[in-house]
Amino acid sequence: MQDRDLHDQRLTIPNGAAGLNAKLSLAHPGRPLLILAHGFAGNKDENGLFTAARDYFGGCDFSVLRFDFRGCGENDDSFRTVRLVDLQSDLEAVVAFARSSVPHSGLGLVSFSLASAVSILVNPRVKAQVFWSPAIYTDRDMYARHQTDEILDSIQNRGYFVKAGLEVGPQFLEDLKSNQVIGSLGKFSRPTLMIHGTADERIPWTSTLAVSRRFPKLKLCRIPDAGHSFKNKPEFRELVFSATADFFGKQFVKRRSKPQ
Repeated sequence: MQDRDLHDQRLTIPNGAAGLNAKLSLAHPGRPLLILAHGFAGNKDENGLFTAARDYFGGCDFSVLRFDFRGCGENDDSFRTVRLVDLQSDLEAVVAFARSSVPHSGLGLVSFSLASAVSILVNPRVKAQVFWSPAIYTDRDMYARHQTDEILDSIQNRGYFVKAGLEVGPQFLEDLKSNQVIGSLGKFSRPTLMIHGTADERIPWTSTLAVSRRFPKLKLCRIPDAGHSFKNKPEFRELVFSATADFFGKQFVKRRSKPQ
């Protein structure tokens, strides 16, 4: 990895009325491009995880595109009526924008937490994908832990609950309970790397281990004692970034003459 002075270009990716706020960091034209998709109620920085990833990947000569799902981050619209299908639409729009408007020699997608489920539903046209702390069994691993008295009381009294500053409606929780993520795995054929910490406090490592058997082209990376965002030890993120860069590097080398 080499040091590189990275500069983010602010973009608005067309989708819906207002579009999606995004940041593009180009290594240089014609290099592989990695899209980073954030988790539930997150944003394109992911509390420093995606910012650090941009720096690392830039040093490996990857371009990086980060974006805010609708209602999140710097987008002005509300999250209160957002559904899982809306996040699918956003990811589809970002991938289409990257394919048509950003010069690259190959396209990869990094999905964090809930974005992994969104990616499976979309099955986007990318060369390969990497899932960080993937939330795929959303019913038992996400819906269930959002059934607290405090959340249910807030929904009953106000029609929504607040998560990380976002107003989340009950319909989104119902989408976490009932969706086609697992059923869509049969159509998912992209080379995939899953990285998960055994001390994840939000999504159990055992869920990723269980679902991994359903992927036809999967490499599984287990990081002992790492948490959900890999921040409890500095070396954890280094492991995540290096494994991701190595995986994509091998995928892009195979067919550089055929951009995805």
